[in-house]
Amino acid sequence: MSEEKNFVNKTEKEVSAWAIAGRTAPFVAMAGMLVTAIFADTWLTVYAFTVIVIWVLVSVAWWWWALTKILRVVRMMLSTKVKFDEVKEELKSLKNDMGDRKRRE
Repeated sequence: MSEEKNFVNKTEKEVSAWAIAGRTAPFVAMAGMLVTAIFADTWLTVYAFTVIVIWVLVSVAWWWWALTKILRVVRMMLSTKVKFDEVKEELKSLKNDMGDRKRRE
């Protein structure tokens, strides 16, 4: 259970970091574009190219991060199902060992 709790805490921190980056990075890039356009318009093309390259790299990194998390969640769900099926079989076995007694009404 501790591993699952660590996974949840780590994922919450990572999601929080991605959310902050997703809210702030576009505005920082646009502000940089404005500043470049006003004060150094000869560098505008270089700045725009750099922003696009960084955007693509971050998008790919986020995509692989998301896929990894989804895979881990699916594995945890399947593991839980297997454990649940084992408990279910143990309860059936226990019922058979105890005999088929009628319940009190």
